[in-house]
Amino acid sequence: MLPYRITEINAKSGFLKEVHHSILNRLCQILSLEIGQRGWLLVDVGDTEFGPHRISISRISSICEDHENNEILIETENSIYLLVKEG
Repeated sequence: MLPYRITEINAKSGFLKEVHHSILNRLCQILSLEIGQRGWLLVDVGDTEFGPHRISISRISSICEDHENNEILIETENSIYLLVKEG
């Protein structure tokens, strides 16, 4: 089971890319998040033939975890992602 849902993506440029639209409101699992490195998410993009896809996000600037609300806010060079724990 994929434990998070990508509930918000805010592009710093003001314009979401096509990949942002394809992963918004989708279930995901965190594969790798390390400040100063590219991040990796496993996202259920609805591909019934191949399953979830590994998605790379740009270099991570900060990670804020809100345990009370089961949220993770990930700021990268280009975007800000809000992941909310499912269930």
